[in-house]
Amino acid sequence: MGDNSLSGQVPYSIGKLCGLTRLGLGENYLSGTIEGWIENLKNLQVLRLQSNHFTGQIPSSISNLTQLASLYLNENEFEGSIPASLGNLPRLQYLNLSSNNLQGYIPTNFATLQQLRELYLSHNALLGNITPISNFEHLITLDVSSNEFTGPIPDSLGQCHDLMSMKMDQNFLSGSIPTTFGDLKNLSTLNLSHNNLSGSIP
Repeated sequence: MGDNSLSGQVPYSIGKLCGLTRLGLGENYLSGTIEGWIENLKNLQVLRLQSNHFTGQIPSSISNLTQLASLYLNENEFEGSIPASLGNLPRLQYLNLSSNNLQGYIPTNFATLQQLRELYLSHNALLGNITPISNFEHLITLDVSSNEFTGPIPDSLGQCHDLMSMKMDQNFLSGSIPTTFGDLKNLSTLNLSHNNLSGSIP
């Protein structure tokens, strides 16, 4: 049902469609919160809610969707912190939370998302360090640009050998560029601009 100029709130009764494996409502004009119906769709593998006007917090009950492989929540008006319960989605491969009003830290249990292939957190107000997302064996795309992240760039990112694109620009990252980045043979896009990095280029 994506890109259909749908408006208003999603009816709670959609939560009765518990057999759904894919739900696409992206690129509409939908509003309101997603709590109250989302947690009942326990068989969802793909959820697309991007480019709407959803508000409120991302509900912690989203952890009920244990089959979820792809989650698109980008370009909405979600606020508050990233729920730690997202770290309880063992099959998650694609996560896009970019262009919202999210604040706070990356939950430490994000390190458990070892199936993750693509992670987008850009254009929010997230802060702290990026250590919880620095050691994903299968990661190919990482975008944490335009936030308020601080601290050094973890050396362990250089062990994500599948990485093809990494964007960390427009933050407050400090320290030197890890020498391990030289091991990222598949990397084709790297943006570290507009930070507080120092030292020599490896």
